[in-house]
Amino acid sequence: MKRFLPLLTLSAILCSGCGIAALTPVLVFDEPELTIYQIASALTGCPESILRGIAFAESTYNPDAIGDDGVSIGLCQINETFHAERAKKYGEYNPWCPLDSLLLAGRLYMDNIKVLKSQRLAITAHKMGVTGAKRGEVTWYVERVLTRGKA
Repeated sequence: MKRFLPLLTLSAILCSGCGIAALTPVLVFDEPELTIYQIASALTGCPESILRGIAFAESTYNPDAIGDDGVSIGLCQINETFHAERAKKYGEYNPWCPLDSLLLAGRLYMDNIKVLKSQRLAITAHKMGVTGAKRGEVTWYVERVLTRGKA
């Protein structure tokens, strides 16, 4: 996928109200392709390195991973016990879809930053939830996310 999503959005804004019935995607050639990590970061505000680190720490980048006796699913090991609650808050998602998994992880991280006021605790909350993170960080997990996210 070439980098046309921002231009498509921009063209939608510029064309609104001018009577054009359909949008025409604008392709920009010679631009690097965006990764799912870059897309999720741009859409959620979560740093790309954190998303990469979570994906590594949770599944070693395996979108087909299943953990916690089938409860945690996908790239970011989304705990499906809370699916209904999260779908209501963030919109429906598919935990098997790598982009959906990253988008949800990014949204959760950004919400956790607001509540916990700490990057390390927000990362811990992906592993243990906000209540668990309030008891203290899981140092080995945080270090794994931060180290592998930079690689």
